[in-house]
Order: sequence, then structure tokens, then C-alpha cells
Amino acid sequence: MENKYRYFVLCFNLFLPLFLPAQDLSVPEARIFHAEGGDFVLSSGGQRTVYQAENLGDGGLLLAGGDIVQTGADSRLEMQFSPSGTVIKLGENTSFLFTDTRSLGLFYGRLRIVSVNEIDPVNIEAGFAVLSMKNSDVGIDYSIERGELKPMMRSYCFRGSAGMTVSGQPGPTLNEMELVSVELRPSTTWIEKRPLEEEIVAYWNRNRFSGTPAIPLSEQAREVLQSPAEISGKNTAPITITVKPDYTPFFLTNNFKNSLIGFGLFTGLGGLFVQGYGMYSYFAEGYSDRSVRLITYGTIPVAAGLGIILGSLFINPKEPAP
Repeated sequence: MENKYRYFVLCFNLFLPLFLPAQDLSVPEARIFHAEGGDFVLSSGGQRTVYQAENLGDGGLLLAGGDIVQTGADSRLEMQFSPSGTVIKLGENTSFLFTDTRSLGLFYGRLRIVSVNEIDPVNIEAGFAVLSMKNSDVGIDYSIERGELKPMMRSYCFRGSAGMTVSGQPGPTLNEMELVSVELRPSTTWIEKRPLEEEIVAYWNRNRFSGTPAIPLSEQAREVLQSPAEISGKNTAPITITVKPDYTPFFLTNNFKNSLIGFGLFTGLGGLFVQGYGMYSYFAEGYSDRSVRLITYGTIPVAAGLGIILGSLFINPKEPAP
């Protein structure tokens, strides 16, 4: 009897995993594994901490969702996502938001991201534009000119391709060795696609990935990180696109407001006409119930028309964002 009981327990332990839901032991995370130059700032959980590059430690610095990383005038950082292995390098004077391993934000500055994942795309939001990429090597520069408030985003691709969304609308596809500039202008969004510039290639050749990622990369990925970028002979003719915002909601709201004003004027003037006729009857024919009713009930459309006109003043159509 005891042997049968042991046999039952053994079978139960062997076959129990087959009836349990599969669990992914790989938890997505982001870790800063290399820092160089001056100090950088990490804002996490409402606390702001200053780190020195030489005190990063062997284990690096783990990021949590909602963390903001800011580099100084001479500091640069390298981080890696797991389990995908995607690596990112932040340039100097950069403010970076980590939401999760698939969603990032660039407040200002420049970054380069090398994705070796064929399945999960990484979305980088820079102000009014979102870049979506996978298994590619792309960079983004995002800045706002002082005194002019004209945001400018430049995205470029060393390898692979990336999709783009500008102000909620589909933008041009970013292909290998191409540069797409997007600038907000009054009433329009200006987009230009042209060949990759030497200045950008020279910058990232001077600031290549120099740290050792915690997750070993493929031979192709290591070659991308270690080899200098070069501009190929591929020549893309510059293409300029002017995207006009959709004014349909503006016109619909404006027409609705004008209709209310017109209806209020019609109702109010109708009430005044009724009251005027009542006053005429009162002075011409003398006091009568009809003239009193006309004067009294005429105040209703007058008050209603006035209320409609006043209410329409709070309906202010907004011009669409470029």
C-alpha cells in the first residue's frame, strides 16, 4: 500500500507541469550597462539621483517604467533591453523616457538604437512623431529652437527600415541610408527625405558603442556595433512633403456655433416682433387680454434667443495642431 502511494505521488509530480499554464521566465527589463564622460541624472519614483560614470558598477543600473534619464553636456550612456538584446546609446544633453521595452520617449537630444529582434517592434516617440522599428539600426535627433518654438526631428537609418507616424497621420517610410526631417511650421508640418548626411555618420563613428552588453549579441549585431558607419553609393533624391492639418473638426464646430447664433437671433427677433405687435395693439385698441398675452409670452422666445446666443459664445473651435 505504501509503495502504491509513493508511485501515485511520483506520477502526480511528473505530470503536474503538463496541466499548468506555461510561464515565461524571461522578464523584460532595461539596464544601463555603460556610462562615459560626466555625470547623468536618473529620475525614478519621484526622486532625482545624480550618478557618476565611474560609479555605475559592474551590474549596471536597472530602469523601471516611467524612469527619466538625462545626460549632461559631456556624458553618454548605453543600455540594453532583455530578453530581446536591443541596445541604445544616448548622446550628450539628452532626456530619455523609459516606459517599457517596446515604448520609449525622447524629450530632447539624440539617440541611436540597434534592434536585433524580428518580432517585437520598438516605438520611439519624439514630440509630434513616433518611429516604429525592429531588426534595424536607426537614430533620432530631436530639438526645439530657442525663441521660435519650432520642434525639429531628424530620424535616420543605417540598416533596415522604420515606419513613421507624424501628428497622428502615417508618414514616410525611413529606409537604409536615408534621413527624414520633420519640422512643425505654422499651419503645416514640413517633411523632407534626403540621403544620410556625413555629419551624422561622423558623430556616431566618434561615439560608437564601447561597453559590453550583459546579453551576448549575435555576430551580425556585434559587427554593427563595432564597425564604423559608412555612407553607401545609394543616392536618394530629396523629397519635400508638406502636410496640411485636417480642418474638418474646426469647420464643423465653427458652423455649429454660427448656426446656434443664427437660431438665437431668429428666436429672439421673433419674440421681439410678437411683443411689438402686442404693444401696438395695446396703444391702438386699448387694454385687452390679447395684447397682454402677446407682450407677456413674447418674453419667452426673447429670453431663449438671448440664452442660446450667450451659450454659443462658449463654443470656441480650435485650430488643429500641425
